[in-house]
Order: sequence, then structure tokens, then C-alpha cells
Amino acid sequence: MQYLVNAQERHQENPQSFQVPAKEELVTIKPGDFVKLIFTVQHVPNINGERMWVFVTRVNKNKLEGTLDNNPEFVDYVDYGSKISFTKDHVIQIHKRQEH
Repeated sequence: MQYLVNAQERHQENPQSFQVPAKEELVTIKPGDFVKLIFTVQHVPNINGERMWVFVTRVNKNKLEGTLDNNPEFVDYVDYGSKISFTKDHVIQIHKRQEH
């Protein structure tokens, strides 16, 4: 997870300009949802991170797993479909599964 930006820490540093989901929203994440994470970029100047969607496949309290649902442009250590382990602290956006 060292390759992911901690969204909660970033929000604490810049609460007006860096928004994150409320804790009440984070607890509702479940398999089938999509979450947006920020992956660190080391080798590209002026890029603080690449924001990409992850399809959530497993939730165990604060620990989550999913698969990358984007083709990275700047990140070279993951690819579309890569398994990603992360925590709710890394989530910057949630797209809930549409239930019928």
C-alpha cells in the first residue's frame, strides 16, 4: 500500500481543497462498488499521483481488495486488472453498485 496516497492524511493537510468521502459513506463500501484511489508517480515531474478506479472484490472491516479498472498512463507498476489491496483511508471517491 506504500504506492497509494493516504487520502485522509491529504485531506487533513488541505481540508478545503482536497475532499474525501465522509466516514459514514466509507463504511458502506461493499463488493461490486467502485472506488477511486491515487497511485503514486515517482518518475514524472509535476504529477502528484494518478487517480484510478478500482472494482471492489472484498471488504474485511477497514481492509479492502479489488482489481484495477483503468489503464494507467503514468504508473508503471500496475496494469488493468491488477489486484490491489488498500484501506478505506486511501479512498477519494465512491461509485456505488446499482442494485435492481
